[in-house]
Amino acid sequence: MSGGEKVRGSGLVRENVAAGLLTLAVGMVSVMESLRLRPLRGAKPVGDDTFPFLLGIALVLMGVLLVFSKAPMVRGLVWPARSQLWVMGLALAALGAYCVLIPLLGYVVGTFLVGAALFGAIGRYRWYLCLGMGAVLALGLRQVFVIWLRMPFPTGIWGI
Repeated sequence: MSGGEKVRGSGLVRENVAAGLLTLAVGMVSVMESLRLRPLRGAKPVGDDTFPFLLGIALVLMGVLLVFSKAPMVRGLVWPARSQLWVMGLALAALGAYCVLIPLLGYVVGTFLVGAALFGAIGRYRWYLCLGMGAVLALGLRQVFVIWLRMPFPTGIWGI
């Protein structure tokens, strides 16, 4: 089969049915466990039973979808173009630089610089838009994590 050919899927896939039934069973166990924990929460709107219940419902739904899913279209492997590989490399390098910049310059400044670089590399926006979106990203994340959630992040050499 060449790289661009498509092969039509056929009917239900045995592996999907088996995985779906297993997922369905785990989801049902999670829902039953949440129902066992329900009396512990009392009158509170949420408690120890909430997450297992939501997770169980999601697993049950995914299990049903998996059981009845048909075989996907099969496609050959297509390598990205050079320009896409270059962008992927820049994004990986930016994330590596982020690990170095956060302790050195602090969370806000590091997030601003790397965010602006990623907006430029991936989105190919103009530099002034990248700087603006990087600033909005950094200040928005600072507001959520540092101010509202009171999470301690490195402040870097400038104490920001």
